[in-house]
Amino acid sequence: MINNSNIDNFIAQVKSSIKSNNYQILDHRNKYRYTLAMLGITTDDVLDDICNLTKNDFWLPPEPDNNPNFPGDVWQCKKYLHNSLIYIKMKFKIDDTGKLIIMSYHFDNMR
Repeated sequence: MINNSNIDNFIAQVKSSIKSNNYQILDHRNKYRYTLAMLGITTDDVLDDICNLTKNDFWLPPEPDNNPNFPGDVWQCKKYLHNSLIYIKMKFKIDDTGKLIIMSYHFDNMR
């Protein structure tokens, strides 16, 4: 179980990073492009969806990421968006920038 205040803090950081353009979308795989095409949405819609996440959405406990290029805890969320269950995975880059890394945004059943 995740502490709601931890989720609130994470979401506040996410919104701040998106608002200040301190983010990077890593997911440009076929399933990301397919999801956007099937839903008829754009990258701006993805960012809006992420900014509208709340602590009431389904969050998995953060897990450490051992990727040497992007160390830090990975946060995963599932939410019904655009009439589909969407899987979202994000983290903050542990460096001077603290950049938000959006790792996944796709239909949950494609995981």
